[in-house]
Amino acid sequence: MANEKYIHDATPTWNGFNYQGKVGLYVALKKLNDVYKKDKSTDFSKFSLEFEWFEDFAIKYDNKYLSIHQVKAKQSKQKSDYKTLISDLLKK
Repeated sequence: MANEKYIHDATPTWNGFNYQGKVGLYVALKKLNDVYKKDKSTDFSKFSLEFEWFEDFAIKYDNKYLSIHQVKAKQSKQKSDYKTLISDLLKK
């Protein structure tokens, strides 16, 4: 039997990254759709979706940040539980 102090279940981490990826993809597609509705002549090849660099994900245009996002799957509905996260995000 394996020594249990070395056993690590990465499932929660994987689930978090999976959720983050889905949210990032949804937000990016929504942004592209909104831009397309306003201006069909936009150079869409200049958009990019960046994961796990500046924040959980960011949407960039021409290599400049348009928006940065922190993804959390907390059960709490209390805004105070997110105070530190929001403060850190605003500082960036």
